[in-house]
Amino acid sequence: MVIRQEYPDIRVKSIDVDVSDGAREHEAAADLVLGEFLESDSRLFVAYRNAQRWVQTYEPVLLGNTGPNRSIFREGGVYLITGGLGRIGVAISEYLAEKYRARLVLVGRSSLPARKAWNTWIGSHADDDPVRARIRTIERIEKLGGDVLYVNASVSDVSAMRGVIELAHQRFGALHGVIHGAGLVGEEGYREIKDSDYDNCDGHFRAKAHGLLALQDALNGKALDFCLLMSSLTSVLGGIGQAAYASSNIYMDSFARKHNRTSAVPWLSVNWDVWRLRDHAAFNSGLGTTLKELGMSAKEATEMMETALAVRTASQLVVSTGDLGARINQWINLESLNPNGQADASRQTRSTLSQRPSLPTHFDAPRDETEQQIARIWQNALGIDAIGINDNFSQLGGHSLIAIRIVAELRKAFQIDLPVRALFDAPTVAELSRYIQEHLIAEIDALTEEEARQLVSNA
Repeated sequence: MVIRQEYPDIRVKSIDVDVSDGAREHEAAADLVLGEFLESDSRLFVAYRNAQRWVQTYEPVLLGNTGPNRSIFREGGVYLITGGLGRIGVAISEYLAEKYRARLVLVGRSSLPARKAWNTWIGSHADDDPVRARIRTIERIEKLGGDVLYVNASVSDVSAMRGVIELAHQRFGALHGVIHGAGLVGEEGYREIKDSDYDNCDGHFRAKAHGLLALQDALNGKALDFCLLMSSLTSVLGGIGQAAYASSNIYMDSFARKHNRTSAVPWLSVNWDVWRLRDHAAFNSGLGTTLKELGMSAKEATEMMETALAVRTASQLVVSTGDLGARINQWINLESLNPNGQADASRQTRSTLSQRPSLPTHFDAPRDETEQQIARIWQNALGIDAIGINDNFSQLGGHSLIAIRIVAELRKAFQIDLPVRALFDAPTVAELSRYIQEHLIAEIDALTEEEARQLVSNA
């Protein structure tokens, strides 16, 4: 999903083929795969079983048919939450504390001083101290009615998670449900494909995938009411800079389906839309501006959590606050691009372009050929007649989908592997021109003498 969003000129398809042993079967499977190259259907995910072609679709859940109107949460129930002091973990904890007086086992990566030293720590540290803030968060949850046991442990460590569950039973005498919410989010987790490395990907998979395997081991044989996996809508829609994050969430979705084939304890993976909590990184970065009209408040999201857990027969549910089909057309089928997957930045004539909107910046015309070329590409993609070199991309109405079109054109124009994020790191024509020139110079400097000779001879 993300390859095509970051490189829209690359055609991508996932073909799942179940092949039996034997030369004839292998040849038949090869024919099916080759046939997909000629298939006009743009579906991203295709599977073949018994020579039948299947495509991935989504069906709406009718909320009136989710079963008995009884919450799966118990009054005074004991619930373990990984990523317990993250924004979403805290929102869930506050909800369970206030509504069910829940006893909560919160697992996190940060260490805290012993509880008897909390008052001393608070009195000796400033308000912006992160440890002080975490202590205050736990105290707030307890004031709402909860009883909190905080444990510093790595969710990917099997022995550590066994210890957490043992502590839960020692402290509360039971464990009724688990919510797996650990993960890297925001700026920490964002990385475009061109800049991805093992460490960044491993961080996502340690929290999501390895953490899941550790939980399965530690919970083996334990009678639970549920296990809720906090997956993401990136499993369905991808997202610029989200290749590793989307992959680790897809792993959780698949894991839940496989687990439920043999387990008596229901595991549910929910692909959540954005939880609109304070200081959400996606909004601050500019990369999530198309989500501003969507997403859920903490109240809406926690109520939806109740609804999702009431669907007792599901292994995976998608929660989308907008029309999911329309969003798939936007982000997966990239309908804003032409049928060949290319940004069609030349299709607008001057008569169809809108006037420059009222902006806090004065209009300053492009000063050189590079700025003129960038401005023309922006004008066509944004549909604006005149764009000044100091006009801000976001203030002009730019968002991630438009950024995909612009970057595709800039890559062709300047023959540079430009990241989509460049439009948000260098959000004006002038800044982007400097950015491109610096990267072109860096690429030239990195050439060997032989590569430089070949480049000159091919020019």
